[in-house]
Amino acid sequence: MGEVTSRQRQVVESLQEILDILANRRESELARLTKKLREAQRGLTELAQKEESLQNQMLEAAQQPESPQRSQLQSLSAEQERLKEETDRMARQLERLMAAQAAQSTRLAATKMGQASQSAGQGSAKEASAHAHQAKEALQEAGRQLAQQQRQNDAELVMEQLAQLRDT
Repeated sequence: MGEVTSRQRQVVESLQEILDILANRRESELARLTKKLREAQRGLTELAQKEESLQNQMLEAAQQPESPQRSQLQSLSAEQERLKEETDRMARQLERLMAAQAAQSTRLAATKMGQASQSAGQGSAKEASAHAHQAKEALQEAGRQLAQQQRQNDAELVMEQLAQLRDT
Protein backbone atom coordinates (compact mmCIF):
# COMPACT_ATOMS: atom_id res chain seq x y z
CA MET A 1 0.00 0.00 0.00
CA GLY A 2 2.86 2.39 0.82
CA GLU A 3 4.35 1.76 -2.60
CA VAL A 4 1.08 2.79 -4.33
CA THR A 5 0.92 6.01 -2.30
CA SER A 6 4.53 6.76 -3.13
CA ARG A 7 3.86 6.15 -6.82
CA GLN A 8 0.78 8.40 -6.74
CA ARG A 9 2.82 11.15 -5.11
CA GLN A 10 5.42 10.87 -7.91
CA VAL A 11 2.71 11.10 -10.55
CA VAL A 12 1.22 14.19 -8.88
CA GLU A 13 4.63 15.81 -8.66
CA SER A 14 5.32 15.04 -12.33
CA LEU A 15 1.98 16.52 -13.33
CA GLN A 16 2.71 19.62 -11.26
CA GLU A 17 6.05 20.01 -13.06
CA ILE A 18 4.28 19.78 -16.41
CA LEU A 19 1.76 22.43 -15.31
CA ASP A 20 4.60 24.69 -14.20
CA ILE A 21 6.35 24.27 -17.56
CA LEU A 22 3.15 25.09 -19.44
CA ALA A 23 2.50 28.15 -17.26
CA ASN A 24 6.03 29.39 -17.90
CA ARG A 25 5.63 28.79 -21.62
CA ARG A 26 2.45 30.91 -21.68
CA GLU A 27 4.18 33.66 -19.72
CA SER A 28 7.19 33.55 -22.05
CA GLU A 29 4.93 33.66 -25.11
CA LEU A 30 3.07 36.71 -23.74
CA ALA A 31 6.36 38.44 -22.96
CA ARG A 32 7.64 37.73 -26.49
CA LEU A 33 4.41 38.99 -28.03
CA THR A 34 4.51 42.15 -25.93
CA LYS A 35 8.08 42.81 -27.10
CA LYS A 36 7.11 42.28 -30.76
CA LEU A 37 4.10 44.60 -30.37
CA ARG A 38 6.33 47.33 -28.95
CA GLU A 39 8.68 46.96 -31.92
CA ALA A 40 5.71 47.16 -34.30
CA GLN A 41 4.49 50.27 -32.48
CA ARG A 42 7.84 51.95 -33.12
CA GLY A 43 7.65 50.87 -36.76
CA LEU A 44 4.18 52.39 -37.16
CA THR A 45 5.35 55.65 -35.61
CA GLU A 46 8.27 55.75 -38.04
CA LEU A 47 5.99 55.05 -41.01
CA ALA A 48 3.62 57.84 -39.95
CA GLN A 49 6.54 60.28 -39.69
CA LYS A 50 7.79 59.33 -43.15
CA GLU A 51 4.28 59.73 -44.55
CA GLU A 52 3.91 63.16 -42.95
CA SER A 53 7.21 64.21 -44.52
CA LEU A 54 6.02 63.03 -47.94
CA GLN A 55 2.74 64.86 -47.49
CA ASN A 56 4.59 68.08 -46.68
CA GLN A 57 6.82 67.64 -49.73
CA MET A 58 3.74 67.16 -51.89
CA LEU A 59 2.22 70.34 -50.50
CA GLU A 60 5.45 72.19 -51.32
CA ALA A 61 5.42 70.74 -54.83
CA ALA A 62 1.88 72.06 -55.32
CA GLN A 63 3.25 75.60 -54.82
CA GLN A 64 5.89 75.27 -57.53
CA PRO A 65 5.57 76.12 -61.22
CA GLU A 66 4.42 73.33 -63.55
CA SER A 67 7.78 72.14 -64.92
CA PRO A 68 9.74 71.58 -61.67
CA GLN A 69 6.58 70.36 -59.98
CA ARG A 70 6.14 67.45 -62.40
CA SER A 71 9.66 66.10 -61.92
CA GLN A 72 9.44 66.48 -58.15
CA LEU A 73 6.08 64.70 -58.12
CA GLN A 74 7.54 61.82 -60.14
CA SER A 75 10.26 61.42 -57.52
CA LEU A 76 7.74 61.67 -54.69
CA SER A 77 5.54 59.10 -56.42
CA ALA A 78 8.39 56.57 -56.42
CA GLU A 79 9.19 57.32 -52.79
CA GLN A 80 5.52 56.94 -51.87
CA GLU A 81 5.42 53.56 -53.61
CA ARG A 82 8.43 52.35 -51.57
CA LEU A 83 6.71 53.49 -48.38
CA LYS A 84 3.53 51.68 -49.46
CA GLU A 85 5.49 48.42 -49.81
CA GLU A 86 7.01 48.93 -46.37
CA THR A 87 3.53 49.56 -44.97
CA ASP A 88 2.21 46.38 -46.61
CA ARG A 89 5.01 44.44 -44.88
CA MET A 90 4.02 46.02 -41.57
CA ALA A 91 0.37 45.00 -42.10
CA ARG A 92 1.44 41.39 -42.68
CA GLN A 93 3.58 41.49 -39.54
CA LEU A 94 0.65 42.81 -37.51
CA GLU A 95 -1.53 40.00 -38.83
CA ARG A 96 1.07 37.46 -37.67
CA LEU A 97 1.04 39.14 -34.25
CA MET A 98 -2.75 38.72 -34.10
CA ALA A 99 -3.31 42.48 -34.08
CA ALA A 100 -6.17 42.35 -36.61
CA GLN A 101 -7.55 45.86 -36.13
CA ALA A 102 -4.16 47.50 -36.40
CA ALA A 103 -3.39 45.37 -39.46
CA GLN A 104 -6.63 46.47 -41.12
CA SER A 105 -5.89 50.15 -40.50
CA THR A 106 -2.36 49.65 -41.80
CA ARG A 107 -3.72 48.04 -44.97
CA LEU A 108 -6.01 51.06 -45.41
CA ALA A 109 -2.95 53.32 -45.06
CA ALA A 110 -1.15 51.30 -47.74
CA THR A 111 -4.14 51.68 -50.05
CA LYS A 112 -4.17 55.44 -49.51
CA MET A 113 -0.43 55.52 -50.15
CA GLY A 114 -0.98 53.75 -53.45
CA GLN A 115 -3.57 56.36 -54.38
CA ALA A 116 -1.19 59.14 -53.35
CA SER A 117 1.56 57.62 -55.48
CA GLN A 118 -0.77 57.35 -58.46
CA SER A 119 -1.98 60.95 -58.04
CA ALA A 120 1.58 62.22 -57.74
CA GLY A 121 2.56 60.24 -60.81
CA GLN A 122 -0.28 61.91 -62.72
CA GLY A 123 0.87 65.35 -61.58
CA SER A 124 -1.90 66.09 -59.10
CA ALA A 125 0.01 67.37 -56.05
CA LYS A 126 -3.04 68.45 -54.03
CA GLU A 127 -4.83 65.14 -54.53
CA ALA A 128 -1.64 63.23 -53.71
CA SER A 129 -1.23 65.29 -50.55
CA ALA A 130 -4.83 64.58 -49.51
CA HIS A 131 -4.32 60.81 -49.95
CA ALA A 132 -1.02 61.01 -48.06
CA HIS A 133 -2.81 62.79 -45.21
CA GLN A 134 -5.44 60.03 -45.09
CA ALA A 135 -2.68 57.42 -45.06
CA LYS A 136 -0.97 59.17 -42.16
CA GLU A 137 -4.25 59.27 -40.22
CA ALA A 138 -4.80 55.55 -40.85
CA LEU A 139 -1.30 54.81 -39.56
CA GLN A 140 -1.96 56.87 -36.45
CA GLU A 141 -5.21 54.95 -35.89
CA ALA A 142 -3.31 51.68 -36.30
CA GLY A 143 -0.87 52.93 -33.67
CA ARG A 144 -3.72 53.63 -31.25
CA GLN A 145 -5.21 50.19 -31.91
CA LEU A 146 -1.86 48.54 -31.42
CA ALA A 147 -1.33 50.40 -28.15
CA GLN A 148 -4.69 49.05 -26.95
CA GLN A 149 -3.64 45.52 -27.94
CA GLN A 150 -0.38 46.04 -26.07
CA ARG A 151 -2.22 47.12 -22.92
CA GLN A 152 -4.37 44.00 -23.10
CA ASN A 153 -1.32 41.77 -23.50
CA ASP A 154 0.43 43.54 -20.62
CA ALA A 155 -2.62 42.93 -18.42
CA GLU A 156 -2.69 39.24 -19.40
CA LEU A 157 1.01 38.93 -18.61
CA VAL A 158 0.51 40.48 -15.18
CA MET A 159 -2.42 38.16 -14.50
CA GLU A 160 -0.30 35.14 -15.49
CA GLN A 161 2.49 36.28 -13.19
CA LEU A 162 0.08 36.86 -10.30
CA ALA A 163 -1.47 33.43 -10.79
CA GLN A 164 1.97 31.89 -10.76
CA LEU A 165 2.83 33.73 -7.51
CA ARG A 166 -0.41 32.51 -5.89
CA ASP A 167 0.41 28.95 -6.85
CA THR A 168 3.82 29.02 -5.22
